[in-house]
Amino acid sequence: MLGAPQQRGDDTLNFSRIDSSKNVKMADVETAMANLLSQNDCVMSAAALYHLRSGGGRVRAGLALKSARALRLPRQTTIAISAACELLHNASLVHDDLQDGDASRRGKIAVWKRFGPNTAICLGDLMVSAAYSAIANASTHHLPVMIAHMHRRVSDVISGQHADLESDCVSIDQYNDVARMKSGPLLGLPVELSLIAAGLSEHVSIAVAASDAIAIAYQ
Repeated sequence: MLGAPQQRGDDTLNFSRIDSSKNVKMADVETAMANLLSQNDCVMSAAALYHLRSGGGRVRAGLALKSARALRLPRQTTIAISAACELLHNASLVHDDLQDGDASRRGKIAVWKRFGPNTAICLGDLMVSAAYSAIANASTHHLPVMIAHMHRRVSDVISGQHADLESDCVSIDQYNDVARMKSGPLLGLPVELSLIAAGLSEHVSIAVAASDAIAIAYQ
């Protein structure tokens, strides 16, 4: 159990302040993502909305909302972390479907199949860029650390995806490494970013270990 930490800055965890994160709904996150993906290019906008409206459990955004509420983060930071994590996840799905040649996603035609491979590549890139724009809205002086950590975890996902596509796993250890890198980072990121925003970076390694174990079990 974590003890109640001492305040270490304006935005560091402080149980006496107003908990504005509890008023954040998933609809707020959906609106933030849609706004960030809005483009002058009508095809890109259509592809973005098509993918977002295709469903999905919003597991990563949900983890971010629950973590932010538990840590009593400000509303703006809560939405920023939730949208960033969900955008990164969906970017990976759009690119993954294209790379694997999967023609459907969530019971609907995959983005690359409906709008073309070029649009799918561009949409995935747009979602990654939008995720960094989202996290930039976090109202915390820990933002530089959050951005750097987000890049490290995205880099891990890319390494895992590349290994999955290019390597032949000949042992259970190799398979576990690929599963851990491919799925773990984006599962753990919502909790990890929330901890950093709350000034609790020393606990991030525990969240990383947990998400690695969950990713291996999931795969």
